[in-house]
Order: sequence, then structure tokens, then C-alpha cells
Amino acid sequence: MDDHSRRWKKLIMPVLNALAILRSNVEQETDFSLALEEAKALCGDDCKPVKNADALRRSLPAELRVVAENALLANNLSAVAVRINNVTSATLAAFALRTAFFQEIAFWSSTTTLPQFPHLPATELPGGRAMVTLSLYYVLEIEGVSAVQGDLLRGRLECLYEILLSEVTNPVPKSHRIGGAKRTTLTLTHDLHIYKAKFFPRMIRALLNIYAPEHARVVDPFCGSGTALLEASLLGLESYGIDFDPICELISSSKVTPFLSATALKQDLHLAQKAFETITPTADDHSAFPEELGIKLKNRDRKFGTREFEEVTSDAVLLRGLYRSIKNVLSTAIVPVLASDALTKKVRYRYVGIGNGAYTVEVLRLRAVDRFREKAMRCVELCDVFAELSGILPWKLGKTSARRGSAGDFSTWGLKKAVDIVITSPPYLPASSGREHYTSSRALSFFAVDAPAMASKAPPSSTECPSEEWFDAPEIAALIQYLGADQGIGNLQTDAMRSIWKLKPTIEYLHLIKDFFSAAKTALKGDGLLLLVVATQHVFYSHKRKEIEHVVNCGQLYSALAISSGFRLEREIKLQLTKHAASMARPQAKDEYFESVLVFRQQSLQ
Repeated sequence: MDDHSRRWKKLIMPVLNALAILRSNVEQETDFSLALEEAKALCGDDCKPVKNADALRRSLPAELRVVAENALLANNLSAVAVRINNVTSATLAAFALRTAFFQEIAFWSSTTTLPQFPHLPATELPGGRAMVTLSLYYVLEIEGVSAVQGDLLRGRLECLYEILLSEVTNPVPKSHRIGGAKRTTLTLTHDLHIYKAKFFPRMIRALLNIYAPEHARVVDPFCGSGTALLEASLLGLESYGIDFDPICELISSSKVTPFLSATALKQDLHLAQKAFETITPTADDHSAFPEELGIKLKNRDRKFGTREFEEVTSDAVLLRGLYRSIKNVLSTAIVPVLASDALTKKVRYRYVGIGNGAYTVEVLRLRAVDRFREKAMRCVELCDVFAELSGILPWKLGKTSARRGSAGDFSTWGLKKAVDIVITSPPYLPASSGREHYTSSRALSFFAVDAPAMASKAPPSSTECPSEEWFDAPEIAALIQYLGADQGIGNLQTDAMRSIWKLKPTIEYLHLIKDFFSAAKTALKGDGLLLLVVATQHVFYSHKRKEIEHVVNCGQLYSALAISSGFRLEREIKLQLTKHAASMARPQAKDEYFESVLVFRQQSLQ
């Protein structure tokens, strides 16, 4: 144990009262429910909601009411803060470092001198009996959207602590406050690579705070962009990620480790910058450009009088050529990750029609090469943030690793010991999302990193249903019956033809999830937990008739598969998601949308 950790271990003792103010950009009641549960998990059961600003002022001693006056409060929720009673200073310090959902933390005592937390800034208020500090995660979230820089004597996080604390203790116009940012989901390397199906970081952090035991080992078998791995690492937990997509493997393996070896990362980015000055793309680079995307871009150019094909191919072959020219001397995967990110951001795909692989493309104005350079600068900045963060935390950042494998095949997970937590979010039902064809949307990423594209699927020749007993579970049987209802009728080119385009991929998907549950059971310790994040329901909607055709209760569907694999459902946590204006264009888009966290234990444990 180092000296820093010993100082924290000695932080026992004064019993305090505290008030934790909810993040001002929390918009859903279900988020507050999760926040309250997190507070109880970290501080004990004596945590009570504080309903509004008036109640907040009444909850604080006179010298702390300035905090209530200046705090940015969440709107339209049943509570804006949590009162924490009879908590030790060590517990409160750990809460400030771990919590996902709170911002300012005021604490006081009428009987004892207030503690000084090692490396955790706090402001003492007049009288010496009350102080206010900030949750570390709040500071990290603001770091991701703030232009505040460090200086020769202080790091970026230290400067942010000072500014944010001054905003609480001194009157500052709310429009001028950096702590009022609304969209703060791109903390640290969560913004390393654009990824549409990303976990919400706060949710994952809160779930780990609630369910993960001390020193837990965590695995995410559908790791995607590695959100769970980063959050586990920040909490000092060892984590592993598995994904069948080699791009996801690169992204996830780059979320933490390269930033702890700043010299190697900066050297790789320096090599990339030098290569920009000399690289000349080859004919092979041009000929390898994805043919299908090239056709769509040329069609857009003819239709709109643009030069998108020239612009996209120019940047794409340059980034590909850059990576190919230096890949044998790189120490990290940061260069291919940033190249993939730049092109994924440049060209957006929108799936249309009946789920047979049809899509349109949108080309953003920002040049991909400029995006690469901007993100490279941010990575250098993040090296310093990670170094500063390591000096604040009393624990070491947890080790992370990612590998290519299948969630349904335990032999590819590479685990040497059983884990405490499996936390993951599988792809949505292919029949609902209409995205059975994956390759087209990832073609530019594979091109950028000089990797062979994964095979695309043709329409299945057979839609015969298997005979496994779990296919008779009511929710699964109803889905299969609905998808097969039009078998043998309709026109493949003009009709939805669910039985052709959707039934077989759905059956394959259900087999994958069933195999995943079996693999998860093998991976977990006897008392381990499986946390599965899924849509609460999937809705099949007929655009032609403007009506709902079928609704899948996902809790029941996934539970049927889990139970057949030896799990039992302990609880379902429903979380409402906030929809932004950009997502309101399609039918049903204005309906409330929920995700569910399904908490499973093994059946042998009661």
C-alpha cells in the first residue's frame, strides 16, 4: 500500500451529516431513483430525498444555505438532493469519488472538527463547522465540455475544482457557469470513437457502485466501444471486454491503457503527424475503397451537384495510407482508432425500408483529416488528465483488456478466473432494428484500419424454426409466429416479407443470446451477478397502415432464455431515456422510451 492509500485508510472517523445535490442535467424520475439507490449502496440506508429548493435550504445549517442558493438544481423531478445522515468521513470521501449522479456535496458537524480529505478539494464556510466539496465524476464530466486549461502549477482538474467550488459559494449568473452544461456523456475517453449504441456512462457507473463487491472482476461480452471497461477502471475494478468486431476490440483496448503510458501514445501521434507530411496514397489504397459506398456518393454528387465522393475518398485513402505506412512501428492502437472515428463521423448511415440492408448516407462538412487532428490533440490533453486523476484516487485505475471473440462462445473470452459481474447490453433484436446487414455501415472503418470487411448476409434460404423447448416460451413463440405470418405470400421487392428478411436472423439472434447466457453462467462465480441492459420493449410498426403490429416484452423474452440457462430474474430496473429533437422524425419517436436493467442470479442461489 502506498503513502497516498495509507492516508485515506486513516480517514476514519468523524461522523458527519451531508447533503448531496443531484446533477442539474438529470431529467428523468427513473434516474433519480437509481441515484438514490446508489447513495444508499455507498453511504448506508439513512439517505432521504430532499424535494425542492425550499426543502434544500431548510436541510442545511445557516452557514451552508449559500450552497442551496447558488446550486444548479434539476428540474421537474420529485427530488433535487439526498440528505445523508450519520456518515463517517471515510465513507463520505469515497462517496464523493465514486458517485455518478451527484455534483455538490455539503457536509457539517456540530460536535467535531471537520476532516481534510487528501487531494479532494473542499471549501470551508464561516464558522468552521461546514464545508462543501464536489463529486469527482461531476468534475470529469465538466472537463469533457469545458475550455478551462491547467497552468504551470496546477492541472486541469485542480483548476476546474477551484472554479466549480467558487460557483457554489459565490453568486455567479447561471448563464456564465461552466457547471451548467446539459450534455456531458463524453467524459474522458468515452468520446474516443463515435459509437451509436453506447452505454450511458452514469448508468453503468451507478450499477457497478450498487452491485459490484470490492475488488470485483467485471466482464462485458458485447463490449462495443468499451464504456463499461472505462467505468470499471475508474472505480478500481479489473475488467475484460469481448466483441466480434475487430474495430470494437481496438476501441475498447484503447480506453485506458494507452493513456497511462503517455510517452508511447504521444510518440505514436507524433509519428502520425510526421507521416501526414510525406504520405502519398497508392493505387491500392484507392482501389480498396468500399465499392457500394462509392456508388452512393457518386449518385449523391450527380443529384445535388456536390463533390462528396472526391472529398471522402481523398480523406479516407490518406488516413488509410498513413496508418499502413507506420503501423509496424506503432506501440498503441490509438492511430487506427482515431482514423476509424474520423471516417465514421464523416459519413453517417441511416437504414430505411424493410430491413433488407437498404440505407442512405449523409456526409458531414467537417473533413475527416481535421477530425483526426482534433482528436489527436485531445488525446494528448487526456494523458495529462489521466495522470492527474491517478494522483487524486486512493486506488489504482483498474486494468482493462479487450479481445475479439463471440459472446456466445466462452472459449473465446480468454478468462483465467471466474468473474463477479457480467454487465452488458446485447444488440437489439435484428427483426426490430432492421439492421441485419452490418457490413455496409462499417465498411469505411475496416478500410481505414486496413482490415478485411466481415461477410455480409444474404437473404436466408430457410426459415424453419428449431425445436428447442425455450422456443415455446410465450413471448418468444408470439414473436416467431408474428414474423412468420407472411411466409409464402407477398413480393420480396416491395413488401416487408418478415419471413424472408427478419425471421431467420431473429432465430439466429435468439440462439446467440441463449449461448451467451450459458457462457455467462460458466464465467461467473457462484454468487456472481449478470446485469443485462435491454430495451424494455420492441415495437413493430406498419408505416403503410400507420399502426402497431406487434410488441415484444423484452424482460419476458430475455428472462425466458436466461431461465433455460440456469438463471433467475432477481429484479427489473426500468430507466426512461431522454429523447432529443434530432430523434423525433420517425413514427412513434415521440413516445416515451425505456430501457430495462435485468438483474440475474444463478438459480442454485436463493
